[in-house]
Amino acid sequence: MLKVDGISVLKILKNDSRYSSIPVVLLSTSSDQDTISKAYKNGANKYIVKPLSFDEFVERIGSLWSYWINTNISFEEN
Repeated sequence: MLKVDGISVLKILKNDSRYSSIPVVLLSTSSDQDTISKAYKNGANKYIVKPLSFDEFVERIGSLWSYWINTNISFEEN
């Protein structure tokens, strides 16, 4: 089986016009600052380091969801 890391998948998604506008959340055990920086430079909308509680996960995804919905509604109204 081909092994592909999250950054590679992120690059594929962000370089494909069918998926480039979809928010991408990377969930990883790595807290390495270079990896996190690379993720954001390649278009990640959120980088979450595991482990975290379910409540923390819901809060972080909820904040991204709210931002994404409000941004898209604002663009559609203008």
